[in-house]
Amino acid sequence: MQDTIVAGAYLCDEETVRVVCTEGPARIRELIAVGASFDHGEDGNLHLAREGGHSHHRIVHAADMTGREIERALLEAVRKDHNIYVFEYHFAIDVLTSQEGPHTICHGVDAVNTETQEVMRFISKVTLLASGGAGHVYPSTTNPLVATGDVMAMAHRAGAVISNMEAELAPRDVVARSIDDQLKKRNEKYVLLDISHKAKEKILSHFPNIAAECLRHGLDITRQPIPVVPAAHYMCGGVRAGLQGETNVRGL
Repeated sequence: MQDTIVAGAYLCDEETVRVVCTEGPARIRELIAVGASFDHGEDGNLHLAREGGHSHHRIVHAADMTGREIERALLEAVRKDHNIYVFEYHFAIDVLTSQEGPHTICHGVDAVNTETQEVMRFISKVTLLASGGAGHVYPSTTNPLVATGDVMAMAHRAGAVISNMEAELAPRDVVARSIDDQLKKRNEKYVLLDISHKAKEKILSHFPNIAAECLRHGLDITRQPIPVVPAAHYMCGGVRAGLQGETNVRGL
């Protein structure tokens, strides 16, 4: 908990931090149960890495593409469940609401078929927003092209409370802030990250996909420095929700 609170500049909701930290292992077991495959050490146990902001080795991972592996497993589980219908190439454009006295009620969403431009209406008792962030409002981002903040805008139009998005656009963590400072002072487009002092085998085993992608662009990260810039990755702030995912709009 302390690592998370410190990394959050002591602004975190401590009860939320407690729930995330204590229930995290159970969520990992659920992912494994639906088919996610994570790296294991020579002893057969999950290999735990240590990443930025952590004082201990506690990061479960799948090489250097953990998110992709989790997404693969969840999509496969969804496609096997005949009670779930997947509408690909559909983009939600508005939350459907009505007013009952002082309460705003959510009834579903309108979505556009991006291939036919037809608008479809999806009616539901409970609507779950899970669209990712808004990385593409920044010049550099790791996010996919669809991470444009549309769902935050939809929720705002529907009357949902949006919180913790008021910070400035400057990178906030120590390393990114330092890089940004140097780029501005030197009027450069990037800095160079050099990991060539590490053993080649270790680099390729820990970062196989990054190594392959860089090689595709003519860079051998075992020998050459990598051009890097601060980029939007995770999104802080958004639709305010409780520990059960509930918002101030009923059904949303």
